[in-house]
Amino acid sequence: MKMDKEQERAQLQIAKSLVDQAAAFVSNARFNLDQAEASKQAAAEEYAKAEDFRQQAESSHNSAVDALCAAVTAFEQKYGEKPF
Repeated sequence: MKMDKEQERAQLQIAKSLVDQAAAFVSNARFNLDQAEASKQAAAEEYAKAEDFRQQAESSHNSAVDALCAAVTAFEQKYGEKPF
């Protein structure tokens, strides 16, 4: 059974509409992917800052522990007993 011209035109319009919809979905998905990549990059930068801060805090803590140990040793040597 042959389609008449009107049916062919209607199917063509439906097909074009579906292609347009698919293109819009691809565009939206690309936008979401770009946003996710930007968020990932920002998170990586924040993580790097946090890791740097953690390393500085660990270094400060280790220095404080070393200073405490030195003070305890000096106290013990001077007074012959533990300070606490």
